[in-house]
Amino acid sequence: SLAAEAEQKDEGEESSVMSDFELMEMVDDIMQQEDGNDDGYIDYVEFLRS
Repeated sequence: SLAAEAEQKDEGEESSVMSDFELMEMVDDIMQQEDGNDDGYIDYVEFLRS
């Protein structure tokens, strides 16, 4: 798995695998910016505006 692969890297190397927390923050930021009507979805019109 990707998580196991990331754990096996040397401490000196920077991991290219994002943590679940980092991914959640990224998605939350995108949703906050693009979900104009705050319904929890990016509809087609909102998608076109992005």
